[in-house]
Amino acid sequence: MKQMSQILNLSYMHLPHHLRACFLHLGIYPEDREIMTDDLVKQWLAEDFVPCSPHRQDREDVARDYFNELVNRSILQPVDIDYKDEVMSCRLHDMMLEFILDKSADENFITVMDKFGVRSGGTSKIRRLSLQSDYENHALVPGAIILTQVQSLATFGACVDGAFSRLKFIRVLVVDQGSMTEDDMAGVCLLLHLRYLKIISYTIHGYDLVVPPEILNLWSLETLDLRDFDGIPTLPEEIAHLSSLRHLLLPSNVVLPDDIGRMKSLHTIRSFDMCKNSVACINGLGELTNLRDLQLRFDDTLYDSDKGNNVALCSALQKLAGGNLKHLAIVSEDPCGNQTLPRRHHLDCLHSLPGNLETLHLQDRMPTIPNWIGQLGNLYDINLEGIERLNPQGIDILAKLPALLYLKMYISICIAETIAIRGGSGSGAAFPSLKYFHLICSPPWVAFEQGAMPKLQRLDIEFEADRWEERGRAPAGIHNLGALQVLLVQLMNGGEESDKEAAKSALRAAIDGHPRGPRVDVSQGSYYHIYTEEEYNTVFKMDDDMDISD
Repeated sequence: MKQMSQILNLSYMHLPHHLRACFLHLGIYPEDREIMTDDLVKQWLAEDFVPCSPHRQDREDVARDYFNELVNRSILQPVDIDYKDEVMSCRLHDMMLEFILDKSADENFITVMDKFGVRSGGTSKIRRLSLQSDYENHALVPGAIILTQVQSLATFGACVDGAFSRLKFIRVLVVDQGSMTEDDMAGVCLLLHLRYLKIISYTIHGYDLVVPPEILNLWSLETLDLRDFDGIPTLPEEIAHLSSLRHLLLPSNVVLPDDIGRMKSLHTIRSFDMCKNSVACINGLGELTNLRDLQLRFDDTLYDSDKGNNVALCSALQKLAGGNLKHLAIVSEDPCGNQTLPRRHHLDCLHSLPGNLETLHLQDRMPTIPNWIGQLGNLYDINLEGIERLNPQGIDILAKLPALLYLKMYISICIAETIAIRGGSGSGAAFPSLKYFHLICSPPWVAFEQGAMPKLQRLDIEFEADRWEERGRAPAGIHNLGALQVLLVQLMNGGEESDKEAAKSALRAAIDGHPRGPRVDVSQGSYYHIYTEEEYNTVFKMDDDMDISD
């Protein structure tokens, strides 16, 4: 251990100065904790670990470069990696954490307290405090310690117990699985230097969280993260006057002020409830020209399109065309939080979308692939759930997207003809960059021609094995997917045992002889429903008053 400590210390001394604070900051998290990249980036910015770039590069992008450098040096262990090979979450090795806590104690960088007392650091002139506890033995903030110079407080299952009034200069506050009162929330709104506030599901004596109008005092607040709060936060209209707010992360059912268009600094809204917010508020989205990440949610049992919400939404999205928006998600939920097929076409009036989009998740009923998707040359991640029919033109639109790495499609009506993925070579190949294809349909009538999807590494297919012996046939041309490494198959929604076994045999035969010998995994799961045309017309006729075949 002594030799290992010497090696780690040598590595630490060779860290560039701008990375040392970011490295030591990792000590606020408990052992074996999965740490989200976005959280680290925002906290480093709030702590001023990231200076303004002389090249006018956005500070968030600079902070992500810092994070990537720590990953490249093997200081952080990647946990979740997206389709662009970007690390979305990470974990710190136990030995690295111990070194950080020792170094933090030497430099008075972080004080860590648990149910047994001070684990690392001192109790005088505390700069950053991490309270770590479990649900049975809470760690408390001792009344004797000095908190007036604390810049960052993170509580993990600990009890704050009215200590907010003593945090005069705090910039970062994280309450994770703690217990707060409404008086505590009022105390938070007096922390004039606060830049980052994250509250994860906690008890507030059986009531939903009420954010008081005094939140207007937090004129420096850049991040308000309540998305994992177990309840429905109530936000005052005064929140629209927080001119520095960049990231607003909320659970469903939250009402935002009508004059949201004033919040010009917003980069992120997750999520915006289309059922709870007014048409004026929806129109205000179009004024947020700096918006990069937008997530919209519908509860189709409550949504009233007659109010003009659809037209307002399409207008707002088109105003953002050519702007900074990179990530757009539209999700339909039932009251229990389960994903469901929407009962209406929410985006019928949409003719274009921002040209800079990189990810697009649409859980919306679509007759087929919209033509405007073909204009989005930067898209690398597409999730389309609710396509009624998939025609060759729709496949061609997606196949020509040069940057597309991930594609998920849920075809809601039982297909009657084979989905052909055309071949090609060089720049003319279909899906030239695609690495991951997830198809939900029934039956799995799909054929891959020679040269199609030349970089595909993983193929996921979900389908109903019901009546397989009568109408089923395995995907054709899998041997043409030369880069394939994994084939995952899920059999949906029951079916006879003989059908399941026949489906498994056909799938294994389809991949037999593949030159790379990819791994095949067949399992039971998923709750998607594939409709027959008769079922589909019966279920949705009340909404559309027309036959889908028309």
